[in-house]
Amino acid sequence: MVFLSCTSVSFYDSEMWKFWIGTVLRLRGLMGIVDSTDKRPKPVRNADVIENQSAIDTWDCRDMEAKAQLTLTLKDEPLSGIIHSSMAADVWDKLNRRYEGKGQNTVAYLIKEIFCATLSDEMPMEPQLNDMRHKAYILKMLGEPISDSVVTHAMLLSLPDSYSTLCTILNSSPATIAGSSLSTDTVITQVLTEEKNAKLGNSQVAFIAHSKGKGKLSHKPNSDGDKKKGLKCNYSTLSHTA
Repeated sequence: MVFLSCTSVSFYDSEMWKFWIGTVLRLRGLMGIVDSTDKRPKPVRNADVIENQSAIDTWDCRDMEAKAQLTLTLKDEPLSGIIHSSMAADVWDKLNRRYEGKGQNTVAYLIKEIFCATLSDEMPMEPQLNDMRHKAYILKMLGEPISDSVVTHAMLLSLPDSYSTLCTILNSSPATIAGSSLSTDTVITQVLTEEKNAKLGNSQVAFIAHSKGKGKLSHKPNSDGDKKKGLKCNYSTLSHTA
């Protein structure tokens, strides 16, 4: 479970929380309650009788459930700011006003984090790359979108030196009619494959180059020594002994 835990929580953290709780609320059909698109029915009176009391009671129950979903994911500090809110929509609005970063400082920070990032091969690559992609998503939510192609190249530039050959191969990918053939999904998949095989001592950059059509594989050992060494791969962009 994701918790919103402190008053100094970053916009990044609050977006992660909003994604999680939003998924739960939509699954339970309660998102309209918290974003005020599903409003409480107004009483329809006939003399002293409220004819739509059943509909009002049903809505009130859903509002209580939505409020519970929100408050049960809050720790003490953020909870203290909404503890007197009577309706789920009020809780949602107060949390958004408190934690959303809409200023230019937030935009500048996120752009810097994307384009000045330096990833480390001493840490798992997947969370580092996903973090870059998520920052781009937050920029989009703030009205400052960055194309997937640009984020893709930012990822390649941020990779450590141990991935330089892979970067060269991916950057040489032929363009399509729609533009670059690279995407953030492609880069993440190829980096994770390379990371996995590097740990096994069996780099797959040659295989990637071959699949991109960068050259042809030749297996022509000239001596017993060559046979013992293994397979020699020759490509227009890469040559190594496996």
